[in-house]
Amino acid sequence: MGVDAALLSPVFPTLSHPEARPLGPLRFASWCRMAPLAVYALGGVTPVNAKRLKGCGAKGVAGIGSFVDKGLRPAQKYYSVTRPNELRSFNRMP
Repeated sequence: MGVDAALLSPVFPTLSHPEARPLGPLRFASWCRMAPLAVYALGGVTPVNAKRLKGCGAKGVAGIGSFVDKGLRPAQKYYSVTRPNELRSFNRMP
């Protein structure tokens, strides 16, 4: 197929899909560890709850709503997994 990564969602409750049952961090971690490719967390991920995914085996986190302010501008901080199992934050580049 030529697929390098997958988005697994929703990890947490999300406003964009309130009817969707979230996986939760434990099931998400279990599925990440079984995946033969890089997995990114999506769905209800915020800068606060992304820390709950540390060590889960995900390559990173993805999202829009939680990382954009109400004026639809990029938020002041971005969150990324720079190496497997290492969550860190960094300020926006000027």
